[in-house]
Amino acid sequence: MFKNFRLFILASLFLAVLNISADEIPHPLKPLNLSYDVLHYDADVFLTAGLSTDAHGVNNILIYRSSKSEDDKFYFHLRDLNVDSVFYNDVKIDISTYGNYDDADYCHYFQIPDKSDSAVVSVFYSGKMGKEPGYKWGGVHNEDQMLYSLGVGFTCPWVSTTSHWLPCLDHPNDKVSYDIKYHVPTAYSVASNGVLKVHYLDNGTDIYQWASKDSIATYMMNFAMSQYVKGEIKGWKKPIEYYAKEVMIGRADFAFAKLPLVLEAFENYYGDYPFEKVGYVITTKGAMEHQTMISLPTSIISQANINKDSLNSTIAHELSHQWFGGLVTPEDFRDAWLNESFATFSEALYKEYIFGKENYSKILRQKRSDYLNNIAPAEGVFPLYDFVRESPSSNYPQTIYQKGALVVATLREFVGDEVFFQAVKNYFAHNAYSNVNTEKLKDELKALTSKDIDTFFAQWVFGKGWPEFDIKVYAARNEQGVYDQSNSYISFKQVQAKSFGGYTFVPVPVTYFDESGNKIDTVYYISDVNQKFELPQMPGLDSIAIDNGTIVPLMKIKTIELDGITSVEELPISELGVYPNPACDYINIKVMNLTGRAEVSINDLQGRAILTKETTLNGNSEIEFDLNHIPSGIYLLEVKNASETMFKTIQIIR
Repeated sequence: MFKNFRLFILASLFLAVLNISADEIPHPLKPLNLSYDVLHYDADVFLTAGLSTDAHGVNNILIYRSSKSEDDKFYFHLRDLNVDSVFYNDVKIDISTYGNYDDADYCHYFQIPDKSDSAVVSVFYSGKMGKEPGYKWGGVHNEDQMLYSLGVGFTCPWVSTTSHWLPCLDHPNDKVSYDIKYHVPTAYSVASNGVLKVHYLDNGTDIYQWASKDSIATYMMNFAMSQYVKGEIKGWKKPIEYYAKEVMIGRADFAFAKLPLVLEAFENYYGDYPFEKVGYVITTKGAMEHQTMISLPTSIISQANINKDSLNSTIAHELSHQWFGGLVTPEDFRDAWLNESFATFSEALYKEYIFGKENYSKILRQKRSDYLNNIAPAEGVFPLYDFVRESPSSNYPQTIYQKGALVVATLREFVGDEVFFQAVKNYFAHNAYSNVNTEKLKDELKALTSKDIDTFFAQWVFGKGWPEFDIKVYAARNEQGVYDQSNSYISFKQVQAKSFGGYTFVPVPVTYFDESGNKIDTVYYISDVNQKFELPQMPGLDSIAIDNGTIVPLMKIKTIELDGITSVEELPISELGVYPNPACDYINIKVMNLTGRAEVSINDLQGRAILTKETTLNGNSEIEFDLNHIPSGIYLLEVKNASETMFKTIQIIR
């Protein structure tokens, strides 16, 4: 069977493989430059020690060689586990190791011994599966009667963490089809990527064979083993399934009940769902967008039930990654913003589809407030592309999520809906099941519009910061106090830090009101550091509201000077900030634009209050909790006053 599959793959991909002559050591922040392409993984993973991290197995790696030289080397990654032996076309071969374990480019390799067009490299391995050091998120976890993997690390320089449980070329630029058999004790089941091809019993061991013809990047691969119960949503065109422990399955049923509506929204904007199934598995940690088997933490399921919300934004965010990350995958992790910025933007977009544009705008305003008031001060200010990764940033800083969503929304406004959504659909169609970079997205936009895409990306994606304005409104009055439109103006002066540069596209919505409450809505498109616009014809002009429309620009207003206008209205956005998160000994909570008596509590995943404080909020309140008596785990922070309740997931790590 494997030989037939190899012939099929080689025949179909022969003309598509790039002719690269020089092999370079793989690095997560560079595209691959190798003389071969990895096409398929055929692996046996033995987890027969149960919930222990002990494992052994073999991965048969099919490669196609596009060019051949005497110096060609085959590289692969394996961390924590031991390489027991390696075979090249069934001939045992010696391997070497490059670099140190903590290096981003640490790997194993060998000199390719012949000039065959194709080969199978079999890597036998054993030992204890591990996880990234430090933050300990990416890699393999055994907790709460579950053994599962997460595909990326937050602080490890190698980023992709599938190599903590499977020997592979662990780089996003190499996408493969796969067929993996998981051998587990009979008490357990396994959830993984693709479709469950077969499940059978062999000498007291259950074997779950998961496979897919669709290509996958290694960081999107995962497994989860536990005493899972399978849930399903019937009636959609493709299978929708989720795996949870029996105690959680009822809550999972509620949390996923409206998933077909979210899929409808994303298919409307992005095109058909690209894979053979929609899948989720409930784990302790997450969330992580593994292809067709998203890992979702128990805290999100609990939060959805506590909030009585079957349209949870995290569930939708991870689902959108099946397009942004799954269908098209960045060539390397410098372009992680292409995944996270669009997925976070999608959190607002699907709500627009279901509830309307005002809901979309409300979500973006909350993200803007969180970024400007909490994230940027905590992480620092840096670009979306090839961002700084040293602490307080990480491999996945909140900047590329929250600021990124606002930049994508601004791009939508810059080119217009018709061009924006068609360009996104073309981006998927022209790069389906392969790799992308920022330039490929730009090319799709340039093909549909004459607007200056290069400058937009230079300022908003490759540049750092945001525009800040001094605004002056002058409503001229004659001697009788009557409004004189011909001599009236509103001016915008960009006053952001010089290191932020200038911005040539900033949409600023303004609403004008007369004394009777009539209004005129307008949007000023700022394209220079100093600009002046005439005020509208409006007898009785009395007041204005700035930045209150459905367009939500990423900007700050430093000062507003009024002359001849009685007042300016502001649109307050309630915001809940938490730092640090994850936390250890203490946590600071910042509550903005919420006032009055409130109860602040830290709840467990069943909704039980662990710590509670009553306080009076003043619109810009800070509250500190001592966490020394709370064990490690995932908790829900709840802030509630008479009119509003806000939630945030927090993690305590010792």
